[in-house]
Amino acid sequence: MGVIPADIRAVIFDMDGVIVDSEHLHYETDSRIFEHFCIKVQEKERHQFVGMSVQKFYETICSQYAPHLSPEYMIEFDRKYRAWFFRHAEIRANDHITELLNHLKKRKIKTALASGSSRELIEIILRRLGLLDAFDVVLSSEWVPRPKPWPDVFLRAAELLDTPPDQCMVIEDSALGIQAARAAGMFSIGYSGENAHHQDLSGADRTIESFLSLFRE
Repeated sequence: MGVIPADIRAVIFDMDGVIVDSEHLHYETDSRIFEHFCIKVQEKERHQFVGMSVQKFYETICSQYAPHLSPEYMIEFDRKYRAWFFRHAEIRANDHITELLNHLKKRKIKTALASGSSRELIEIILRRLGLLDAFDVVLSSEWVPRPKPWPDVFLRAAELLDTPPDQCMVIEDSALGIQAARAAGMFSIGYSGENAHHQDLSGADRTIESFLSLFRE
């Protein structure tokens, strides 16, 4: 079964960059919001935000680049604008993700989606991709006390899947996500597909460039 260990009983997926090719859309959304509020962020500094929760993102932005703005106001503005943007943008699932989900279902391996995005945005994206019912469990970091890189969202997913953490595998495309998976005591796969944002995935147990390697020998 490819690089999935034999004792794995559940697979937990990140959403942005893993399930859906959306990082460039988030980048564009961020850019539009920055421009609207005259926030100046250097290009070379933006990689640090990949995988960061919305709360942490705007706490960082407001403290370092826009002290005249409040994180609470920016989070609410972002929620409304990003939801509108993703309802109208062209989005697509990453290559072979549907095949992988079908393969796991046939093997009776449980699946969860655990994302740092808002519950509203998760529903918009999954509905548009036709994947709203594809997972046994869907979780937003909004529903746990601490976001990635803390392990809370992955541990909660394991609890809802009724599967011990050491029998769960996480697929992530960000350094923060890999840190969270390791902190949860789960086997981690670092996905560095064609549109990856050059994240440091060296902490992952395995790295892959295509989901084909997970279900083809």
